[in-house]
Amino acid sequence: YPFLGTPTELLIDPEVDWINYVSRGHLISPSSILLDVGKIMNIEFEDFHKTWIHKDPWIFKTVADRTEAKMINTQILREVLLCLVRTRTYIRVRNINKKIFTHNYKIKHNKKMSKFTNRKISKY
Repeated sequence: YPFLGTPTELLIDPEVDWINYVSRGHLISPSSILLDVGKIMNIEFEDFHKTWIHKDPWIFKTVADRTEAKMINTQILREVLLCLVRTRTYIRVRNINKKIFTHNYKIKHNKKMSKFTNRKISKY
């Protein structure tokens, strides 16, 4: 999909741009259309899921439909939009798993400390 961005090797001032320096020109800088769609999709994603993840069927399709309804004068392939939604969902699931792991670690650590010190320690 060449219309979704510009290769970083074609940027005007590659020495100043850190992305180009790190990637050696092999990444693609997103187009303004893709960034606008990403912002709309993120707002709809946050509105749909709130702080957790819905477990309903077809969540990718639902968020994509809501995003397409909000897009004005923007044509982007459905396949690309679904990829954005899927990636955002996986990022949210990863963050939730990290929070759960941290919470469980704190509880386990407090249990060990209470056995070691022979007194009760609060949950956190």
